[in-house]
Amino acid sequence: MGFGKFNVIENGEVIARRITKAEATAMVESAPAPATQSPPILSAPNVGWRLISRRRFSAGGNVYDRGAAVPVEALGKNYQQLLDNGVIGWTPPSKVNAAVVVRAAPAPPPPRTGSLIVVFVDDPNPIIAFKKTVAATAERNSLDHELARNLIFGTDKGSRLFQLATRVASERENKMHGRRVAVAL
Repeated sequence: MGFGKFNVIENGEVIARRITKAEATAMVESAPAPATQSPPILSAPNVGWRLISRRRFSAGGNVYDRGAAVPVEALGKNYQQLLDNGVIGWTPPSKVNAAVVVRAAPAPPPPRTGSLIVVFVDDPNPIIAFKKTVAATAERNSLDHELARNLIFGTDKGSRLFQLATRVASERENKMHGRRVAVAL
């Protein structure tokens, strides 16, 4: 970006001009400092009001159901965002439900050990072979059928088996309904 003479004239008036480096530096130095964001108000609007969760969320290793009292310390720096989005709110003491308790968040499931194995089942019919492969892979790895399909699709042999099964099923469907489809390979 260069500095120097550059004027934009419209209807005989100069509406913009290129400024010199000295003018730019002076403008930057004389600019007011940006306003700092004020810290969030961590005190209740009235005496006795409590911070209550308006919908379920988790913070600080605990799960707060709707209506549970939430200590400000548990929220950390997310306090203002949770308040602005309506996840939490200040509630008068007459509307606080003491029956709602805070519970500990469930522990995450342990990571899988070992690798996942795809089990291919041979069958002369590719449709049956694919279905049996999905069932065997799901059983071997303790997965549901959708995850087993995703695992199979990640292998070359599995994706080729799926394509073959799909092609055979389409050809059967077309033959059954009397459609003539030209397939170019």
